[in-house]
Amino acid sequence: MKKSHPTAGRIIRLAIATMSVVISVKVFSMIVGTGPNDYTYFIRPSTLSWLKGETNLFDQAAEGFYFMPWSVLLFAPTLLVPPEIGQGMLSVLTLVGVLMAIKIFGEGLPLWIKGLAATPFALFILLITGNIDGVVLLGICISWWAIKSHQPFLLSAGLWLTTLKPINTLPLLLFVFLFTWHWSWRDKLSAISLVLFSVIISFPVFGYDWPIRYLQFFNAAPPLEFPIVTIWKLGNQLNLPPLLTLVPTLFIIASSTISIYRFGLGVETFALTSAAWMIVTPYALDIHYVLLIPAFLTVARYLKGAAVFSYVSSYLPLLRIPFGFEISNIDLIYPISLWVGSSYFLYASKPTPPATTIHMDTS
Repeated sequence: MKKSHPTAGRIIRLAIATMSVVISVKVFSMIVGTGPNDYTYFIRPSTLSWLKGETNLFDQAAEGFYFMPWSVLLFAPTLLVPPEIGQGMLSVLTLVGVLMAIKIFGEGLPLWIKGLAATPFALFILLITGNIDGVVLLGICISWWAIKSHQPFLLSAGLWLTTLKPINTLPLLLFVFLFTWHWSWRDKLSAISLVLFSVIISFPVFGYDWPIRYLQFFNAAPPLEFPIVTIWKLGNQLNLPPLLTLVPTLFIIASSTISIYRFGLGVETFALTSAAWMIVTPYALDIHYVLLIPAFLTVARYLKGAAVFSYVSSYLPLLRIPFGFEISNIDLIYPISLWVGSSYFLYASKPTPPATTIHMDTS
């Protein structure tokens, strides 16, 4: 029997993979569709206006565009197709991010736990809104894998994706900084090369004042407040003195910092830190909770009952249907439950499983 040529096999696999992506995009575009959401209202029009030379971003011609300027490189290809297909392309990247999170952080877990991780309520909302938090999750997963396998250029690609919306990826950036502390300067520069190049090239492309414009734009036209879910908004809603909100915030930050110092760097402390940040961050929405899939999987590894509780709590935003957005802060139960669960198993079991812990490279 004649053996097939290796190149032919690669071409066949590439063709199958390409066809699978095309079919997935079409399926998502048919199921989710598109409408008055983040993609059609902000992402697509702003990118199109920039390509036409009508805006340099962060002005009235790019309303609602709060991403880093180099994100237009991600959005521009979606303009070549109808809006529902363009949103479908982002949806497929979101699905890839979720699947990669399950692969990396859910290794060895039961299939039913992975099924829960793949179906939090935040994911469905994200697919409808057409935002890119799933793409950011993909960047987190790529970055984590790159650190584990010590691949600086792969880490560079992951960081490029995570910095498209940097506010809620600060825990990852902290861990990247600590993990790569002992890397060589050459590896460190390689790891930040794409982000560094994007920042530098953004000045001549988007205007040398783009960071100032971004801050001015954010202050003049901030995101809508009613969907925001943070401990700060909860304090304002309950008319609490700022000190009463600051104290639990500092406690969460301090205890998470102590946990990192005591138990080291690993997925367990990363889960704790991710959940903690989603509680104390100045800006978070329900769609951002997709970034907590790694934390959910880590809690499920030690406390399956707590994970089930967290999963059920992820559907609390449905209560907005009968009660309105006034009760949206109840969504905080989801990250709080993950933070409490992470804290409990860390101090109860002091985990050091080789399958989930990454040791810092001290070479």
